[in-house]
Amino acid sequence: MYKGGGFEHIATELIILMTCGIYYSIRGMYSGVISEEVEIYDANSKYRYSTKTVVIGILCGVVIALAMALNSAINYTDNNAQAIEYFFMVFLISLVIYAPFLALFLFISYQSAVNKSKQINAKMLEDNEDEW
Repeated sequence: MYKGGGFEHIATELIILMTCGIYYSIRGMYSGVISEEVEIYDANSKYRYSTKTVVIGILCGVVIALAMALNSAINYTDNNAQAIEYFFMVFLISLVIYAPFLALFLFISYQSAVNKSKQINAKMLEDNEDEW
């Protein structure tokens, strides 16, 4: 049975997963696929893709804040009252820092990818019209 383990054991797999995601995003952006995917998603879904992106950023910020608050409450306190105080203090401060930052970062990267994808689509349409 596997014992121990840490980040160094899964670092390669995480790097591969992140690289694949980045490659997919860049490839989709420069082939004009992202703007089409967003239009299809927005037409078929109750919520817009941009709203979904902001909500995901906020939820990631909440998860990070919870993880940091739990870590502080478990590892850096002497009694239960201090643990509760540390938990809420670290949670609120981390939430104020990370949730808006992640939501803004994801929204800006989403908007720039969609805009670049639309520019590529427009250029491809112009090239096709010039050939006729």
